[in-house]
Amino acid sequence: RTRNAGWELMARTTTTHLAESVTPYWQVVEALTSGKKKHGLTQWWLTLIEAKVDAWLVAKGYDPHALPENYIDHPPKSLVVLQHNLEFIRGILSCSPTSHTPAPAPTPELAHTATSLVTYATLKRELIDTLRREIYARVDEYEDLVACFIKCQLRCEALPPSEDELGQLIAAWGDSPQARDVLLESAKDLAYIREMKRLERDVFGSDNSDAAPVHGNHNGADAAMMHIVPVTGLILNHLARLENELKTALSHWRTRMVQ
Repeated sequence: RTRNAGWELMARTTTTHLAESVTPYWQVVEALTSGKKKHGLTQWWLTLIEAKVDAWLVAKGYDPHALPENYIDHPPKSLVVLQHNLEFIRGILSCSPTSHTPAPAPTPELAHTATSLVTYATLKRELIDTLRREIYARVDEYEDLVACFIKCQLRCEALPPSEDELGQLIAAWGDSPQARDVLLESAKDLAYIREMKRLERDVFGSDNSDAAPVHGNHNGADAAMMHIVPVTGLILNHLARLENELKTALSHWRTRMVQ
């Protein structure tokens, strides 16, 4: 009897734990349809990318304190260090698959620094591949959740492969216009994720490759990337923003010093 009481207690405890750890379906749907889930996911990967890229740069010899926050009004401590940071960033970006600019020759005093040896292949091997795996694992979970929600609403076992076909299926769905709009927005999320992954694959290549990507004509991909940017694109965008800030600060303070 004592033994049975022990099993009953364990069963009640386990059931309570599972009930507390599983999010109710209506809460999942609310987070999905309100956009909270998507917003949280995108903010997570943007914050992760910025933190990981900045930490990697510092580990490679980039000086994060060389550029004042208000660099237009406050001069940097050293233009040489700014130039060092700029050439480091440029060396990486010049080898990226979206670049059409050859790598600039380093200034003489910086030609033998360790950062002059860092290339896009190094960035990809040490950072990009890891970030892509981590972020796309979460993106895959979100994609599965959205697809499951749409299938549940439409009561179908599989979704059509194209965005147009899915849109036609939803448009013919016999429910309220508001409910159809919710499903259409979910379908757009699926299309966004699939295009994001396609751009990642077609423009930036696969993981675990030490070779620099082959340059090609990505005009169509560039047009699509105006509003859909894969993980590697977000990483390179962060580096490009740093490059622009460094270029602006160097030009501004060199001009001021000549005057």
